[in-house]
Amino acid sequence: ADIVAGRAGGRLVCLLQPDDYSGAIAVRSRAGHIPGSVNLPFTRLVNEADNTLLPPSRLRSLIQSVTPLEGELVVTYCGGGIASTLGALAMAVIGYKNSLEYDGSLAEWLDDPGHPMATGEG
Repeated sequence: ADIVAGRAGGRLVCLLQPDDYSGAIAVRSRAGHIPGSVNLPFTRLVNEADNTLLPPSRLRSLIQSVTPLEGELVVTYCGGGIASTLGALAMAVIGYKNSLEYDGSLAEWLDDPGHPMATGEG
């Protein structure tokens, strides 16, 4: 909430699929994503052929495509705290130390009707 409100620095990275992130589909009480977050679908972090995590250099490139990785806090989240763990693992694999996983993710975020949601591409 502090990052969204501008009281703290950081980048929120949503690991949901693009149609879920954008709100094109609604699988929770409110559609979309946490305002200000960027989308990096968890499926992009794995090798399609065998579902293994991509090599560290490729992971770093993918993550840097949505956030600069210049020391800022990076917080991964998803719908219920499962896919976001893959994002957190990817951050650890590339050796990025300033990251957290929001384990409550949207399931917890949406418990507070005052928490904003955004739709669209981001």
